[in-house]
Amino acid sequence: MYAIVDIETTGSFAKGHGITEIAIAIFDGAEMVNWYETLVNPGMEIPAFITALTNITNEMVASAPTFEEVAAKVYELLEPCVFVAHNVNFDYSFVQKQLQAAGYDWSAKKLCTVRLSRKVFPNFKSYKLSSLCTELNIKQNIKHRAGADTLATVEVFKHLLQNDKDGVIQKSLKGNASEFRLPAHLDREEFDSLPLTTGVYYLLNTKKEIIYVGKANNIKKRVGQHFSGKTDQKTRQSFLREIAHINFEECGNELVALLLEEKEIKKHWPKYNRAQKKMKFAWGLFDYIDRKGHIRLGVDYIRRGATPIMRFATLAEARHFLLTKTDEFELCPKLCAIDTSADESCNPITTPHCTGSCHKVMDIGVYNTRVQQFIDSLVEYKPSYAIVTKGRSLSEQAVVYVSDGALKGFGFIEKTETWSSKTELESYIQPYKATIDAELIVSSFLRRNPNANMVVFN
Repeated sequence: MYAIVDIETTGSFAKGHGITEIAIAIFDGAEMVNWYETLVNPGMEIPAFITALTNITNEMVASAPTFEEVAAKVYELLEPCVFVAHNVNFDYSFVQKQLQAAGYDWSAKKLCTVRLSRKVFPNFKSYKLSSLCTELNIKQNIKHRAGADTLATVEVFKHLLQNDKDGVIQKSLKGNASEFRLPAHLDREEFDSLPLTTGVYYLLNTKKEIIYVGKANNIKKRVGQHFSGKTDQKTRQSFLREIAHINFEECGNELVALLLEEKEIKKHWPKYNRAQKKMKFAWGLFDYIDRKGHIRLGVDYIRRGATPIMRFATLAEARHFLLTKTDEFELCPKLCAIDTSADESCNPITTPHCTGSCHKVMDIGVYNTRVQQFIDSLVEYKPSYAIVTKGRSLSEQAVVYVSDGALKGFGFIEKTETWSSKTELESYIQPYKATIDAELIVSSFLRRNPNANMVVFN
């Protein structure tokens, strides 16, 4: 499948400029099977000379969606396809940068209709889109608008396919494809059957024993990366020699994929999952009483035998959480290790919200009560809720279920099905033996996605 794309922008390079319009035609080699077109609010002013060229005004895009709002749809259309455009690197650079900013890790094989036309139609005077349309008798109603230019590029690409006697298109695809060699024991058909979707994959040996479990936003692409690059390391050579089969489980979204990956690694303990066997949430929030009697808070690496109040995936995540709670509970940044300057007390200019405990203005008992209220809020509140997110198809949704603060499992529900209580939901859920890592995958997801779609149960 091909995604034939055209965009209009606020400038000539991706860094510092935005997309104002995008059109995508999904083409199967014979006809167009899907179409998407929208104006986009670029979040910046459109220069006058761009408006003169495209007739797209600031007023036209003021009420249009931002690229972040349409990114999921754009990614869904582009992900399984070869990316085709006229002067492809221009369009590709903008789309890739905008998708990356929206949180999507996307790359694709590319075809440029300018370069292809030079090879397939070597005697044309010009290879501008309008000139190609004239040479090939293609009707082009409007110039420099994404929809019209995309439709024109579709027709140009049809002519290229029909007149490509020397296999120029296939050679171009091979030239920009990632090169890799499949392991000797692996059947090419097993690799070719892998989906381009989010999920978990399993690499097995000749005895069909699981030797590696991985999570991927694009299963086929990620598995292919295992087979690319240098193979001069002894461990890597052994790994590749053992691979004989690939299984997979589509998950629809990264949260479910992370949970399933963690569950399967704990279940099978594959020999090559060394990194994943280590504790993922290695940073913790700790409390202690200093020599003056203050309850202090701090973030540190979790050492053997230590029991933190909370766990975090990274030091940055832990410090950001503590900084937020310092403001919310009006705690002293100095006594929470947020203000790490050499002074014994906070600087009232840089930390105006400090209540003065470090200056001995506030009574230690009063301050400690606030700290304890914060700690109690973390350990006593055990809500029941369901996180509703993207399923494996457009007709279903994935649900991650937490009851009284404990992860109970996840499942997939058709959008036509209705549920409103824990009892109704539980019939859809695949039970999950909760672990610290699994529960913290969920809490970390919620911290990173405060606007996640949730159903809270009383």
